[in-house]
Amino acid sequence: MKMSPTVEEIRALYQGAGLKRTEAARLLGVPLETFISWLRPTTSKSHRDMPTTVYELFKIKIGALNKLQDRSRYSDRLKTLSITEARTKLAGILTSVVIERQPMAIDCRHGRAILVAEEDWLEIQQVFSNHRRQIQKVEI
Repeated sequence: MKMSPTVEEIRALYQGAGLKRTEAARLLGVPLETFISWLRPTTSKSHRDMPTTVYELFKIKIGALNKLQDRSRYSDRLKTLSITEARTKLAGILTSVVIERQPMAIDCRHGRAILVAEEDWLEIQQVFSNHRRQIQKVEI
């Protein structure tokens, strides 16, 4: 059986993601006091061990959060076209997306859509599927 994470491991995980204790507690869906009890020195009477399954879930959620932040930074680098420009350059856009594997953002009055090649889309779906399986393992 795996041992509970150390206070240092928990602290390194949430601080490494740039989270405050309140944000980490909210991410896990636990009261702030519970989260703080996992951070207290092991010699303290109010220290509690973080359950291993909660720690594993925490790592998954922090990983997902980091990917969302990365995606946000990535979306700022996407070539973005207006819907009008996309209509006039559709053939060139499709070539760029499919052959050069260069996703594109298209803005319209309803929001933004990201156009990706089918092969990239299938890879994205595989990543989501793998994450779902990891979460299900933690829940069991």
